[in-house]
Parts: sequence; structure tokens; C-alpha cells
Amino acid sequence: DYGDYENDLEGDYFVGRFAQSWGDRTTHSKYFDKLYDYYGENMWPNKKTYYYYDDKIRQLELLKKYNRHIPSIVCNDLDELLKNVTVGTVVKSTHGAGSESIFYVWEKEHLDNLEIYISDITSKDWIDNNFFPCIVQEYINFDWEYIVCSTSNEVYGYKRQLPKDWHSPNRFPYNSFHGDWAAFSYNDKRGNRFRTNDTVLDKKELDSDLIEFIRDVKNELNTPNLKFDMINGKVVEFSYIYNEIMPYVGGPMYFSYNIHLNIIEEKRK
Repeated sequence: DYGDYENDLEGDYFVGRFAQSWGDRTTHSKYFDKLYDYYGENMWPNKKTYYYYDDKIRQLELLKKYNRHIPSIVCNDLDELLKNVTVGTVVKSTHGAGSESIFYVWEKEHLDNLEIYISDITSKDWIDNNFFPCIVQEYINFDWEYIVCSTSNEVYGYKRQLPKDWHSPNRFPYNSFHGDWAAFSYNDKRGNRFRTNDTVLDKKELDSDLIEFIRDVKNELNTPNLKFDMINGKVVEFSYIYNEIMPYVGGPMYFSYNIHLNIIEEKRK
């Protein structure tokens, strides 16, 4: 609530959204340090968060400290990738959002087409044309992906059930760009769009270990807002929040853990 801060804010503040597409990142990376030199920690996102949010390798090193990482191998070029990728592994560029820079090798024949999959990614004009460095991870067989958010003193989120069959390695994990989003989507009376198999997290899923981890990372980065994409208790990636998440999930209510009060509250969206 902005009213909580109106009597505490003094001096100049800067709030901005720094998008992850290659063109946007190329532009704002030239100016971020200059902005930070002026605003310091009166800037959102702050410097620590900014340099983590679109760098999966940097995130990996931080997550290892909390044992919330997925075991990964870092590859700096194609030769290193060819030595480490096997059937049953997921390959991700260190940059990119929304699964746009990722592919999954689930059949032996896919190993013969790695350069094609990489080219399919880097040929998009909004993506960096350099796929490397990248990381290789073992595929985790899972039913749900958890989207866990923290804003100020609240922790909340939702989970989504994802496909188990994919049109091609590049369409992992959402089968994106093939109409599947439309099939999963629904518009509520307020015009919000969400997928029908998304559901809010229940009380048991907001457990104490998860809350402690999120609180520790927020304190380390000195940021009020973070979003974690998680599978089986491990973090796939995280970013700062720049939009409202919960209205895109069906139902009028959601559960939120109040870090300050150490209680779970049921709230209306």
C-alpha cells in the first residue's frame, strides 16, 4: 500500500521496469549504473536484483548457498555443450524469459539437431543472437510448477499443471507458439486472463522452510519484491515482480503468509 510509505519517503526515487528482451536489455544496460549512481538504494529494482534477474548462471551460484538449486553444468560454447548434453537434459541460455531460450532433449535423435534448436532461438529478433553461456540440467519429472511471489511482507502464489508432451524440443515446457495458451485461457468478469488449470497455493504449501528461504534471499538482495519459479522445492529461476500475478488465477480469494506477523491470511483479490 503506497499509503504506508507516504510519510517516510524523502529525496528522489526511481521505479522502472527493465525488460528481458535483447533489444531492451541492450538499451537499459547502458544506463542502469548511471541511474544507480544517482539514486542508490532509492531505486527499484536495486543493483543486486538487477544483475541477478536475467542471469541464470549468477542465480545458480546464489541458490547453491540455500540448496534450492537444480544441479547444473555451465557450458561456454558449443564444444562444451556437445560434451555435456545427453538424452534427458534441459538446455538453457543464461539470458531470456518465458522459456524462449530453452530446449529439452528427450530423444537420441535430438542430439543431432542441437545447432538447429539454438538457431531457432537466436534467430528471433527480440533474443540475443549469442546463446552462450548456457546451462545443462537434468529434466525433473513434475506435475506442477509453483510460482511463488513476495511483495513487501507478503508471500503468496499459485501453481500450474504443465503438458507432458511437447511439439518439439524448443516448445518445452509450455508448448508455446502453437495455440496452447489460448486453449488453457479463460477471461473472468473483470477481463483478467488466466489458464483454467492454474490454482492458488493452499496453506500447507506456504510452509516454514519456503518462507525462511524467501525471506533470506530478499534480505540478501535488499529488495521488497521477488518472484520464484519452482519445481519440487527447487528454484528454476527468479526475477523481480513488475506486474500483478494473482488476478490471473481463477477464484476470488488467495492465501498469503505475512512475514511480519508470522500468520497465514486469506485475502480477496
